[in-house]
Amino acid sequence: MKSSNGDNLKEHKLVGKLVKDGEVIDHTIIKGYVGKSSSDKKIRVYLNLRFNQYVEVNKTDILHAEEVAEDEMEFGGTCMWIRKDAEMNFVTSITQKAQFIEGQIVQSQLRLSQLSRLYGGLALANTGPVSCGPILSIAEPGCPQVPKSLIPKPEGGCE
Repeated sequence: MKSSNGDNLKEHKLVGKLVKDGEVIDHTIIKGYVGKSSSDKKIRVYLNLRFNQYVEVNKTDILHAEEVAEDEMEFGGTCMWIRKDAEMNFVTSITQKAQFIEGQIVQSQLRLSQLSRLYGGLALANTGPVSCGPILSIAEPGCPQVPKSLIPKPEGGCE
């Protein structure tokens, strides 16, 4: 039983792992389905039930983990509190037939990837479907810009 002054109250285990010296450890939360990684030092957290999107996390960066009930997440799962400064690999897997890479859009993206390597590994990110408007953006702020003359223009009169 609890005493009237709270002397018998215990610190919650989550607080014990996420708060140090009265300061909250900077963290992010991921919910998903835990699986094995190709490295013993990491785990995979699958983000959907198609298992085609996952995050690889170093085990040492996990501050705390709790099972999630099936009524909150289909088939249950795991909620993890991960250090905010942790390096994680986000992977999306798409299966396509080889002929898919013959298309004009993919070929232009492949050329940009090659240009990226020539310009010091610039991180180019696809911002959405090809339409009139920006196709590419620099993924990291402060990266040098790719010369506009090297970026292929979309077909159909868009600029």
